[in-house]
Amino acid sequence: MVDSPLSLRSRSNFRYFSVNYSLIIGTCAAFSLVTASPVALVVVGTIIALWLLLHFFREDPLLLWGFQVGDRTVLCFLVLASVWALWFTSSAVSLAVGVSVGLLLCTVHSLIRNSDELFLEEDDAITGGLIGSNRRFVMKLETLLCKV
Repeated sequence: MVDSPLSLRSRSNFRYFSVNYSLIIGTCAAFSLVTASPVALVVVGTIIALWLLLHFFREDPLLLWGFQVGDRTVLCFLVLASVWALWFTSSAVSLAVGVSVGLLLCTVHSLIRNSDELFLEEDDAITGGLIGSNRRFVMKLETLLCKV
């Protein structure tokens, strides 16, 4: 199976710009929720915060009233809460449209953006002035120390 230059460029751009693309998709989803209903944005934002706190950022086991709650139980609760939030706010279609628009924008960008100049060579950075020597800093530091 031979990959076309377009698919190689797209994969390279998706890897390089993954954080930017996730921000674009999240912004499109949030904008679609705001236009649908501001309550939907608050409810979905709360669900996202619950996911972050209870699943992604948690290192220690969850304790409720002295009992340890398993990871499967927490995951089932979060999935059910997410489904309930989408059903309660009637925003599943609006959220799907927002995510789809964000994915479309990211896909178009990844196909159009030339990935040849994504990585900076060290020699180019030095000659371009992005990386400088510490000589000026050392000289300023020496003059400051000599004055004291």
